[in-house]
Amino acid sequence: MSDLLSPILYVMENEVDAFWCFVSFMDQMHQNFEEQMQGMKTQLIQLSTLLRLLDLSFWNYLGEGNTHTHTLL
Repeated sequence: MSDLLSPILYVMENEVDAFWCFVSFMDQMHQNFEEQMQGMKTQLIQLSTLLRLLDLSFWNYLGEGNTHTHTLL
């Protein structure tokens, strides 16, 4: 979590403000850190969809190396 908080603290320069920004960020991103990681899975599917639409050759290239990754993406 410190990797997420340190940039906020650097920009805010105030620990109290940084804390509340971090709390708000975690409220929005909590699904990425839950056991099922549904938020992360949804973001990967969205990324795959964008890559397939915007750069089909790169999307295909990613799938050539690892079919499991390709099915996830």
